[in-house]
Amino acid sequence: MSWLVAGLSLPLLLLSAGCSSGPVPSVSVSPSQRPVFAGTKTEWTQAMVACMQKKGVKATFKVDDEGAPTVEVNDPISGDSSAGQVAWSACRDELPARPEPTSDADFKVMFDNLAAQSKCVQGEGYEVPPTPSWQSFLEQARAKSIDWDPTSRVPEQLRSSARKACIDQDKWW
Repeated sequence: MSWLVAGLSLPLLLLSAGCSSGPVPSVSVSPSQRPVFAGTKTEWTQAMVACMQKKGVKATFKVDDEGAPTVEVNDPISGDSSAGQVAWSACRDELPARPEPTSDADFKVMFDNLAAQSKCVQGEGYEVPPTPSWQSFLEQARAKSIDWDPTSRVPEQLRSSARKACIDQDKWW
């Protein structure tokens, strides 16, 4: 049985961060005080894979069709996904919170990278949607309703190759 865990909707300093083999100190942190992972979403996902593997789960790192880093758990023998779900929950609790853009500076980095992706997609010979103004993008980002996708006008069957050519998976969102 195969399933993908797309870590939230949007993109590790050490692959084993948060998954040490020694005793883990007990820290009581409320959700609002939970430390945030100091790396990209890709790195966080890679750390999640490493942690799950240490817990005996067959997990691999994948990038989904939307360009988001994901964890794939594949156990064709037992077909039981409960071990993967238990490991996912345990590792999620062990690792710092997944990084998400929250500040205007974070959104500016996102905007600049999407603008670069748009130029790349256009350079690959595809039509791209108009680039929104920074202010319009910022308003959408704050409202968590970004609808600008530089690959949205690429024919569906070619979108994956355009994303691979133009989207840097190591960006933190």
